[in-house]
Amino acid sequence: MRKRSVAFLFFIFAIAVSLAFAGCAPSITGLEIATQPAKTAYVEGETFDAAGMVVKLVYSDSTSKVITDYTVDKTGPLTLSDNKVTVSYGEFTAEVTITVSPAVVETGIEVTTQPAKTAYIEGETFDATGMVVKLVYSDSTSKEITDYTVDKTGPLTLSDNKVTVSYGEFTAEVTITVSPAVVETGIEVTTQPAKTAYIEGETFDATGMVVKLVYSDSTSKEITDYTVDKTGPLTLSDNKVTVSYGEFTAEVTITVSPAVTGVEVQPDESAYYRTMAFEALNYRNVYSDGTKGGWNVAENFTVTGYSADAEKVTVNVDVTAEGKTWQTSFELQITPSITVSELLTKPADGETVY
Repeated sequence: MRKRSVAFLFFIFAIAVSLAFAGCAPSITGLEIATQPAKTAYVEGETFDAAGMVVKLVYSDSTSKVITDYTVDKTGPLTLSDNKVTVSYGEFTAEVTITVSPAVVETGIEVTTQPAKTAYIEGETFDATGMVVKLVYSDSTSKEITDYTVDKTGPLTLSDNKVTVSYGEFTAEVTITVSPAVVETGIEVTTQPAKTAYIEGETFDATGMVVKLVYSDSTSKEITDYTVDKTGPLTLSDNKVTVSYGEFTAEVTITVSPAVTGVEVQPDESAYYRTMAFEALNYRNVYSDGTKGGWNVAENFTVTGYSADAEKVTVNVDVTAEGKTWQTSFELQITPSITVSELLTKPADGETVY
């Protein structure tokens, strides 16, 4: 009976102790960020990332436990005014300090290297070879782009002095110069032909002539595929030759003299004797326009025959002059002092002159 009473009392004591301890269980006293999140620096527009963050409940007995069912107040895009994130669990909160920097945005484009060619001739097209264009960001960084456009895609004109480079809403400019197109403006004979004096019937000879094609920038180049208007025998009315190249012409001044159509001869009256032993003969040219030249001594002539009547003797001769042998004649008048028979038959005495 006594043992049973002791056991009962022990049971009652154990219950009392349990109830005492149950009434003294630790309570939650706060929330703490035991480990900061991996990322605390943000760019405007990004969202808070809790990866790596460890949140613990703190108890009254100084113990703690990790929780994951907390909430944060920053769930949308962060702004420049955000400098902390509040972590909540029930009535308890803790803070994570963050920094939010301005977002890096495109601010413009710039031509960092000019194109290799900026000087053009009217009618040429813009060449972007060598040009480097960069897209510039708000943080002063940049990157090269190639998918830009330019406003000058056709033939350039004299009024063009810049090319606008575009990328989206951004533009930059390249300064260019456009000079007048170098065009053909005419031809000129810079060296006259070796021969400019002709005889009627000869043909124009361009040997030695230099013809140049002249350009608008005052340069020129020699050409040989020109044409001339005088290709046949020249006439007395010809005083120039027109040289042509396309629409352009130039002139060469020439002179055309009458052609020799024959010669007239006469004996040197101080040098012929009986038996027609002529020692000298004079000649002069007869020209196509009817004019006659001055008398010259015939260096080469041959008497080829005679004919006579009561008043004169006609002497036929071949005279070589002006590079040609001419057949002609001259007349000797018969005077009372000598008969035809005497003129033709009496030997010369070396003195008597008729």
